[in-house]
Order: sequence, then C-alpha cells, then structure tokens
Amino acid sequence: MGCPFQQSPTQMSRQLATRSASSLARSFFRLIIRSMWAMMSLNHSLKKSNQSVHKALMAYNRVASQVRAIVGISENAWNIAQEKLGPAIASASIALIFDKYNDNEIKSPGGYLRAMVERAFKGELHLDRSFYGRLSQMKEMG
Repeated sequence: MGCPFQQSPTQMSRQLATRSASSLARSFFRLIIRSMWAMMSLNHSLKKSNQSVHKALMAYNRVASQVRAIVGISENAWNIAQEKLGPAIASASIALIFDKYNDNEIKSPGGYLRAMVERAFKGELHLDRSFYGRLSQMKEMG
C-alpha cells in the first residue's frame, strides 16, 4: 500500500478541501485506515523521534476537527474525546463516525462519540474491529 505519510499535511488538506462531503468522508476514512497501524501504536517517544508521523497525525487531527463540525459534534465533545482517547484515537473515531453518519447509520454523531469514550473506559471500544468491518463492506460494494 505504500507509506500513508508521503503527502505533506498541506497537500492532504488541499486535496480533501476540494471534495464533496461524501467523497471527503470516504477519503478521510480510507486515509485513517491506511494510517491506523501508526496511529494505534504511537507513544510519546515515537512522536518525538518521527516528525513525519507526528506531522501526519496533526494533519489528521486538524481535518477531524473540521469534519466533527460538519456532522454536528460539539467542540466540547471533541475536546473530551481528545483528552480521554488521545488525539490519534479521537481522530480515528471521527473518521468512523463521519463514515457511518454519511451512510445514515447514526442519527446523533455527538452522542455516538460520547458513547465511544465511555466504551473506551470500560475496555469495550474496539476501533480495529470497526475499521476492518467497514473496509470489508467497502470491498464488497466495489
């Protein structure tokens, strides 16, 4: 699949800004999926030692912040998710929520995000399963 961090954050932002909401959701979701291996395993030392990964995560976080506003997730819910889950997992959560919202699978994105935070603290949040499930659906749909 190639390195997901080949584009600069500016290039990614420009590319995403020119797309429709539906296309943006799919592009953002696929970008997060391709980068999931890095996001799920990052820690402070890796962030400090690998600037390209850190820059990419910051770009995802900026895009996720914009996407959360599009689907109506409050800034408060977003800030809580970032604080409790960390910026990488919170960004991945927004990608998943946006994809599901775009497919009319959820009605309250903010409530869904808050529930994800609660599940994380109970040890019941399994984003990897959710992502792989969504990828399987995408492959089946073509």
